[in-house]
Amino acid sequence: MTPINPPFPVFSDVDGQPLEDGYVYIGVANQNPEVNPVQVFWDAAGTIPAVQPIRTSGGYAIRNGTPAAIFANGDFSITVRNKRGGLVYTYPTSVDILMADYTIDAASDAVLLRLAQGDATSVIGHIASGAGSVATTAQAKMRENVSVFDILTAAEITAVQAGTSGDLRAKLQTAIDNAVGKTLKINAGIYGMIPLADGSPNFGKCLDIPSNSHIVFEPGAQINLLAHNNTIYQMMRVWNRTNVVIEYANLDGKKNLNSAVTDESGMGIDIRGGSNITVVDPTTNNTWGDGIYIAHYDDTAAGVPKNIHVMNHYAEGCRRQGMSLISGDNVVFDNPTWKNISGTAPSAGCDIEPDGNTLGFELKGIRINNPITENCAGSGIAVSLQLFAGANPKTVDIIINNHRDTGSAVGYRPGLTLTNNGAYKMEGNIITVDPVWENNLGSAFYAIEPDVNGPAITLIRPKAINPNRSGGTSVVYNGPFLVLRDTGSIETYQIGNVAIIEPSIVLTSGTIPVLFYFRDQVNGAAFLAKCSFENPREVTGTGLTKTGYFLGAGYIEDKFKQMGIVDATSGTYNFSHFGGLIAPNVSVSYELQDLFWYAGGPDLMIYQPTASSCIVRTGGAGTGTGNFVGCAVGQRLQANGKAGAYLRIRPLGGNVFLIVENVGPWAVI
Repeated sequence: MTPINPPFPVFSDVDGQPLEDGYVYIGVANQNPEVNPVQVFWDAAGTIPAVQPIRTSGGYAIRNGTPAAIFANGDFSITVRNKRGGLVYTYPTSVDILMADYTIDAASDAVLLRLAQGDATSVIGHIASGAGSVATTAQAKMRENVSVFDILTAAEITAVQAGTSGDLRAKLQTAIDNAVGKTLKINAGIYGMIPLADGSPNFGKCLDIPSNSHIVFEPGAQINLLAHNNTIYQMMRVWNRTNVVIEYANLDGKKNLNSAVTDESGMGIDIRGGSNITVVDPTTNNTWGDGIYIAHYDDTAAGVPKNIHVMNHYAEGCRRQGMSLISGDNVVFDNPTWKNISGTAPSAGCDIEPDGNTLGFELKGIRINNPITENCAGSGIAVSLQLFAGANPKTVDIIINNHRDTGSAVGYRPGLTLTNNGAYKMEGNIITVDPVWENNLGSAFYAIEPDVNGPAITLIRPKAINPNRSGGTSVVYNGPFLVLRDTGSIETYQIGNVAIIEPSIVLTSGTIPVLFYFRDQVNGAAFLAKCSFENPREVTGTGLTKTGYFLGAGYIEDKFKQMGIVDATSGTYNFSHFGGLIAPNVSVSYELQDLFWYAGGPDLMIYQPTASSCIVRTGGAGTGTGNFVGCAVGQRLQANGKAGAYLRIRPLGGNVFLIVENVGPWAVI
């Protein structure tokens, strides 16, 4: 009998288990093989060069998906690392590497012949640890994982590793198609692609991801678009697919290499319809349109994308959006970062904007957790529902938690619900919890024509830090919180249904001319309703005024006493003084201008903290033509020098005011 070594050495991890997805480096003897490699081969004759590092599966060195032997010309050093880069072992010279001898008898000749052929692993058994494990072959086990390098030539692999590859779209697609039901590894390196031509049936696609795909980008793997002229493309298309997992995708649209000048439809990862799709840690930079785009597949209920989970998305330099959501049911984004978005409108970090009312459009179970937006030319996050309303009733369910925006034009911009004066049913909630918007060019929050019959827009504990970075002086546009129908609008539906609860405004630099502004500038006060500005927790800074404009129906609360302004001047007061008036330690007389107080509008708070006299009168050129309910026309209210006196009055219209609270007491004079 002749002792022999096994044809395929087995590499083990530090725990003794077969090394999975490991790295083997062969180098100059007595030197670090990772920086001093030598040429190794897949055959003893030295005619088939192997590219380092050698990868492992099931403990075996893998060539084209199957175990193989590795050959070196002379003495060598070796280092083995696991899939996380951790050191398993290193040897400075091959004489230190001991291989056990194995013996066989004549009855094993047939097995040895198989071992010497390409299907060697088909005769090697494999059984996983654990009760109930089923025996299989090493070949079947290793084929659960396949590699893009398995189908590339040595020259193509070298080009990928050097970052100089040409158009590998077709080969990448072949690898994806052949890996359905398995795990496809995109090996480290840079892969070039050119999108197929725009138009049916290709529609600019690059890679079409089938159902039951699992694609993993290894560290250092990246797909870049080469120079092209495509206004429409999807670098990774997931259309009407189920059970798809994409991990660590790194895609660069290279918009600077696109010679197109129009359109906005070049997407990184494009998901339309389908269900059970998970995207882990994707990077989608410099796309012609959006980093990630999620939309309906068709106009039926079955076309709504369902159960979509995206974790740790990073998008920078995209031309239109970091992410666009057109339709979805149970769509969750955890910890995304969208920054430096500009080039074509809306230029938002995230834009939620259905473009129809058919059964294919839904916004249910939308959750965006801990998003970071930065330096977007438009909004950090925008929600636009102008096309969502129609004959099909819709319920909106959106919650945004812990949004952080820095330096975008506007931190958060919702609105444009357009229910056609209530003729269409659109209900639900758009809730934003604990956002922080900092250094915005204009407003931190800008609700554009939100329909009073549409979903309730609620801010809970929003914080605006140094808004109005532009330095504008307009009370209409340059305050931190804005609910507005602007001049030039032709719409006549009532706006509102916006609640701002316990906001904070902090100014450490710059100025702001107003704390909030609620107004329909086209149709008047009767066209704004169901709005509130409730109990600001903090209003600090030397460059701000504690004035708030509110023309319409709603209410203001100030239980933390953050908004009251001290005014030592007797004079007239209008709707801008909803922060409340604090009388100074001198006698003053406040007159309410009848033209600017509207029925259903917020109450006015008047405080008399000292023992001085404070008089409040209704409007009418000093004499008063209106009245307080229960008082004669022209009668006034006086604090009577009572420190701590407090008055809350409510406009009823027609220069008539209701006394809601009277602490003091206040005397009628």
